[in-house]
Amino acid sequence: MAFFSENYLVTKPVLEKFTVAAASSVTEKLQVESPESAIEHSYASLFSTANRSFFQREYTIALRLYQELRYTILVQSHPEMPATPGGSAVVNGIFHLANMDALFELSRQHYLRTKPGDPIEMKINWGPLVQPGLFTQPAEFAPFVSIGLDAKKVNPKAVDILRESARDFVRNNSLDSATKTYTTAKTIAETLGDTTLVADLTMESAAIMATYATGAERKTTLQKAKGLFDEAQKYYESVGDEAALAAVKTNLKAIEADINAASTPAGPAGPAGPGTVGPATHLGHLGHLGAAIGAAPLAHVLAIQPKRATQTVYKTRSNGTWTNGAEIVTNASKAPAKDRLVGLVSAGGAKNVSLSSDKYKPQLETIYKARITATKLEELKWYEQVVTNFVAYIPHLYFFVLPVAIGDTYVELGLYDKGIAEYKTALQYAFINHGIEAKYVWLKMAQATIRKGDELFRRERRNDARAVYETLISTAGVIPNGSQLYNVAPLAPVKKDAQEVAKRLLKQPFTSVNPSIYSVISQAYIHLQQIAGGLNILGLGDNDFPVFRFKYLQSVATYLADNAIQAERTFITFRSSAEKQKMERIQLENAVALNQSAVSVEEARLLDAKKEVEIASKTETFSQIRADNAEANLNDWETIGWELATVNAALAWASNAANDQDIKYTGVYYHGESHDFDTDVEDFYDSVGEWREWLNYDIQRNRLDRQVAEADAELAIAKARREQAELRVHIQELNVELAEVRLEGAVAMLEYSQDQMFDEDLWFRLAAGMQDLARWYLDKATYAAFLMQRAYDLEFDRNLHRIRTDYGLGGADGLLGGDHLKRDIASFAVDYLQNAQKKNPVRLLLSLREEFPHGWKGFTQTGELSFRTHLEIWDRKFPGTIRRKLKKVEIFVEGLVPSEGSYGLLEHQGISTEWARGTNSYFRRTRVTPPDRLVLSSYQFRRDISVFQPSEEMLDVFENLGPEGNWRLQLPPAVNDLDYQAISDIKVAFYFDADFDPDLRQHVENLYPKTGGKVIVLSSRFHFPDSYFHIDSEKAVTFQLHPGRFAKNHTNPQLQRFAVRIFRKAGAAPGPIPLVIGRLSDGNETAVTTTAQGFILSNITTMAPFADWKGDTAVDSFVVRFPDDFDTTQIDDIQLTIDYTFNYRTTA
Repeated sequence: MAFFSENYLVTKPVLEKFTVAAASSVTEKLQVESPESAIEHSYASLFSTANRSFFQREYTIALRLYQELRYTILVQSHPEMPATPGGSAVVNGIFHLANMDALFELSRQHYLRTKPGDPIEMKINWGPLVQPGLFTQPAEFAPFVSIGLDAKKVNPKAVDILRESARDFVRNNSLDSATKTYTTAKTIAETLGDTTLVADLTMESAAIMATYATGAERKTTLQKAKGLFDEAQKYYESVGDEAALAAVKTNLKAIEADINAASTPAGPAGPAGPGTVGPATHLGHLGHLGAAIGAAPLAHVLAIQPKRATQTVYKTRSNGTWTNGAEIVTNASKAPAKDRLVGLVSAGGAKNVSLSSDKYKPQLETIYKARITATKLEELKWYEQVVTNFVAYIPHLYFFVLPVAIGDTYVELGLYDKGIAEYKTALQYAFINHGIEAKYVWLKMAQATIRKGDELFRRERRNDARAVYETLISTAGVIPNGSQLYNVAPLAPVKKDAQEVAKRLLKQPFTSVNPSIYSVISQAYIHLQQIAGGLNILGLGDNDFPVFRFKYLQSVATYLADNAIQAERTFITFRSSAEKQKMERIQLENAVALNQSAVSVEEARLLDAKKEVEIASKTETFSQIRADNAEANLNDWETIGWELATVNAALAWASNAANDQDIKYTGVYYHGESHDFDTDVEDFYDSVGEWREWLNYDIQRNRLDRQVAEADAELAIAKARREQAELRVHIQELNVELAEVRLEGAVAMLEYSQDQMFDEDLWFRLAAGMQDLARWYLDKATYAAFLMQRAYDLEFDRNLHRIRTDYGLGGADGLLGGDHLKRDIASFAVDYLQNAQKKNPVRLLLSLREEFPHGWKGFTQTGELSFRTHLEIWDRKFPGTIRRKLKKVEIFVEGLVPSEGSYGLLEHQGISTEWARGTNSYFRRTRVTPPDRLVLSSYQFRRDISVFQPSEEMLDVFENLGPEGNWRLQLPPAVNDLDYQAISDIKVAFYFDADFDPDLRQHVENLYPKTGGKVIVLSSRFHFPDSYFHIDSEKAVTFQLHPGRFAKNHTNPQLQRFAVRIFRKAGAAPGPIPLVIGRLSDGNETAVTTTAQGFILSNITTMAPFADWKGDTAVDSFVVRFPDDFDTTQIDDIQLTIDYTFNYRTTA
């Protein structure tokens, strides 16, 4: 069996490790991120999440994410485009006009922005990654450049990106490009009105130029750099930034020296940081390369850094931090693009692509071009789950995958034209594979076309649906050359396949093609045939009526509608559970994140508490020292202080020992009492001076006692504080432990939510399955309800036109389709209650021989009789009856019939007519139903009812047909043991019910004339056997038309036509027969000669050769005479046919 790759192409993979919700282990997510996990919140994350939302049928979310990703790629690759949120909707329709080279450059920039050994992040932001002006802007983008508030202003993030781009240019020894990029960034900063940022960019640009300009142009470049330093100085002066002014003055002084020394070759230059930064510092900056460079020598590490032209350090400021021109370049040094390679996974093995600007696109383009002619799915695989491949995948993602994904989403949302427009843009992808991907896109377009046509068809917009279907194939089975589905070059292979499908549909020789292509084209063709045949999308025409009764179909439709409603309710429940599970998962992820933060907070508090313990311990130690010192001071005072007091007393005495001057002094207070002195100075000092010294001693001792007590108290407080701090540490340790337990619990809950059987994905899958099941039940219920409506019309002549074919289409209606359908089904019961009438059971018995004499003789020869039951037959018998519905038909064969009865068919053509009431009058309404057939046998309804119970579900044969219709009775001679000449008559009993309408009675009485006409066919053999018995002897037969031969309500019968037919026995030679036909009432006779077939027919107008009898009464006796020498033994029968008019009786 042939394998068709386009049926198995996958463009919406769910990259599990890129999807936040799909992490297999929460614990793993709490570990240090690996390069692979760092991709989260990136292009791949957004794309995978969008795919996941699509598969979960959250189409609005998926569409928003797809559009966000596409617009992000556009803005990052086309810096001229507005980075306005919501801009995707405005620019919609021209995404495919993006510059392919810009997309290649965007992917290259993602590689270049990644340090060796670091993860490729591809962060989602609104800033451009491609240097402005590097590529030609598509003219179609120009009208959108000015969109947004302050449209010429760019998002501040763009400055950071351009700044980093300039540094990258320096790292890749492209100083001119760096200078231009700084100028662009500076212009953006000016439009933002950020003077400080303008000054910083100006000074950084000057510092870079002064640090890395080399060659003959170095002096000129240094002078330009000096001018930029002067410009930066003016900016800093305007904002009053003193620190920056000091830095720029230092730079100006330094650059003067470099300008003067420009003609002298520069000495060895190396990396430097602020002040003097040696190699070790830079090795520290490059420490993240660890595993990548292993034990590589320092020289290898430094070799990837750009060469400086000077040892002078030029200060500059980056993100608020002062640094220098060399440091901002070397701190994030990456290997020059020309020295870097990226290895891509492919079906043919690893492929290396240089990141050099002149090699990257040609080499990657070679890989892309190989896809165009690939014939196997493996050759089209991108292995986008590999991060490095995903970056190279960006142009393919933008120009092919995202348009297809967005188109799919539009189609699922019912926006078919938008979806097809997106698919068409994918066909314009320069590297589309014609054999697989183009057919894959065509299938998408074709399926969207079918869905659009089906929706229009369901809404009974048949002409619009036809126009849609005919973009695939015409009603005549021709593939339209001008259709958008075939007139694009990549679709040429599909057009050939479509032509083979057309041949197959037209029963012509064909070659087998993809069954999917055949399926979609054949669907369109079938629907076109339905429309051409007047059928609706259910395959039912205006004249298709069911074989089931209304009540049964109503119960079936209600049952299916209930199932549809139940499925819709279950879908809502499952979807709510899925969304609830998703919300719980998000809450649990937030809980994990919050508990992680809580652990960090509690650990910080524990660290703080430990520091408090440390401080408290030091305070306690200090207090202990103070207490010990105070005690030591007191102990010292007890000895040294006492000695000091005695020494001071002795010195006081000694200083006055020679003084014997008398002194008298009163009121010296000590020992608690007052003392008076009347003595000399020596004695006074001996007493009072000694006491003074002891008072000083006591005062100081008391002070030391208090200090000891205070120190002891402080020591006690310090001990208490230490104990409290230790207690807080213990408590905080418990808090940390508690936070960790909570984190473990949150992690366990999240892991359980992902590992449980009824997880988020399962609920979404259950909801999707139930939604499809609800759609199936709804479609079947709609079909049953449509048949029910037809049955209601058939049984009660009320065509309500309430059942539609578009239930379940549209937003809320899509969830209430079953309810709306059930409401419409119930409305028929209400209508029945409001309009039902009592039915009159009626039986009509028709003699086929009398009512249809012209066909009777043919029946006796062929066993077949066709007849039509005109409305007049019914209206004459039952005037005023309306809505006459046949319930049963019985056939009675009269004559010599065998005991087993007769076998045959009674067939109705399916077209029946009955009176219907219009607005102001009555009209004949014709209804077309499938032909119906009754098998004739010895079965008798009354006798066999116990064996064959009438069905309560299905209509009986001929049931609900109208009164007027075409019938055909067949009693095939080959299967019946019958003498057809021995059948005297066949009676047909019509059982029907009817309503009565007095107005209709008056209408039909006025409609039909008071006169009528009838044909009587009489057989001498059957109606007058006595006369026929004597034919051989008397050479004549007599037909007596006495009054009993005519209906009592038919008065004044008058002859209008007259005919005789002679039937020869089998084997008798045909030929003309001379006859004499006479009328007994007046003896009038006419000599005639039959045709070779035995016919004598009167003239239609004059009734010649019996013109004298025209208009005479039909009540008479007629004689047919043969010549005396005629051999009457060869005569099988003689048949008289009269056509007469009569008046309908008006009185009893």
